[in-house]
Amino acid sequence: MFFSEGIFSRWLFLANEMTPPPIVPSWFPPHRSAFILGAILALGLIGVAVETKAGAPSDLAPAPPEFEEVRKAAEAGDAKAQVRLGTLYSRDHSALKDYKKAAEWFSKAADQGDADGEAKLADLYFDGRGVPKDESRTAALLVKAAAQGHAESEFSLSGFYSLGVGGLPKDEALGIEFLKKSAEHGYPNGEFNLGLAYLIGSMGTKDEVVGISWIRKAAEHGFTPAQLDLGHRYEYGYGQSVTKDPDQALVWLHRVVDENDEENLLRGLAERDIERIEAKKSK
Repeated sequence: MFFSEGIFSRWLFLANEMTPPPIVPSWFPPHRSAFILGAILALGLIGVAVETKAGAPSDLAPAPPEFEEVRKAAEAGDAKAQVRLGTLYSRDHSALKDYKKAAEWFSKAADQGDADGEAKLADLYFDGRGVPKDESRTAALLVKAAAQGHAESEFSLSGFYSLGVGGLPKDEALGIEFLKKSAEHGYPNGEFNLGLAYLIGSMGTKDEVVGISWIRKAAEHGFTPAQLDLGHRYEYGYGQSVTKDPDQALVWLHRVVDENDEENLLRGLAERDIERIEAKKSK
């Protein structure tokens, strides 16, 4: 979903063209909805950051071995199997790809109150895939999923409330509350954005120590933008919380490369940063 992509893409484009790169982008408005506004500004760039080349029809992945078993369980009314089946139908580069079928199965799971089904159906309504585009329906499903502690839905709701979209009232305080919930429930994108919110003062006051701790949690959970962010901070140092340490910067940047098998913008930026740091160390 749009909001679940976070704020990092535009920052990466800007920061990596500057030496040293800014830790917080200069365009980042210092008010409570800043972390969500960044998601909007990043929207046009996110596709570049994560896009992979579409395969030819002959390259499409076949149905997995468990497909028939999952289908039978879904038809028998198992909500988790219905979510699994919908997920199989919604995967890119799959011979099964059929968003209408995906929506049907997610809807069946959502009708049973399954939070994953509600969240995945919300994604389809937001993008208009297999169902008509409907932000109000998206918001309603996210509210239901978030009420069950679904962390990704909590993160998405933080954006909806902060901007007042999908028929929800604009409520930046509630947006902050849902952002905190998503982070506390272990959603890496929520952890990263909450960390940035603390660093720029979107939580009411700046708190460098708490901000870095949340970014570190996201990085440790494998969130690539957070790993790249920490790599930058260790390369140049940041306030009192991150001491300049090129070796530690390389640790995080190598994790970006090692944990991203396919070539993409983030991996490419990390490789470039590694080359620059190693060149400095060799002088």
